[in-house]
This record gives sequence, C-alpha cells and structure tokens, in this order.
Amino acid sequence: MSVEKGVFQQNPDYGLTPFRSSQVVLALQLPFAMFPLLHFTCSRKRMGTWRNGWLLIIAGWASALVITAMDIWGLPDSLKSAWQVIMGG
Repeated sequence: MSVEKGVFQQNPDYGLTPFRSSQVVLALQLPFAMFPLLHFTCSRKRMGTWRNGWLLIIAGWASALVITAMDIWGLPDSLKSAWQVIMGG
C-alpha cells in the first residue's frame, strides 16, 4: 500500500492514519472557536453597527450546533480507533 493511499484516502482496513487523526483533532477544536466567535460577533455592545445580521446569526449558530452534535456523535468511534492504535491492535 502506498503512503498516499494510506494517508489521503479513507481506508477502513488501515486504521487511524496521521491525516485522519489530524482531522479528528481539528474537528473537535472547531466548536471551541466557533461559539466564542459567534458570541462576540453577534453582540451589539461589542460590534456596534458591524454586528452580524439575523440570517448570519441563525446560520452561524445552527452550523455550530450541527458541528458540535456531529463531533459528539463521532467521538466514540474516534476514541475506539485511537485506543486500537495505542494498544497496537
């Protein structure tokens, strides 16, 4: 198996690749950036006239909630794969 195939393609037989594990970490960190960003950019006190419009507020909070829900839903599989790599299985 070539390195490109193992790292850049989804191959369930290959397990947790460096590329896939980096994407897991990035996905888990995204809500920690999105929620404060949305909180501050939706504030009339902090942003004044440049605050987000209603459509952007609704779309931003909805996407943050969906991403967080997907992270929570996928977390057990990620932890299972990571544990298999740690244990050498």
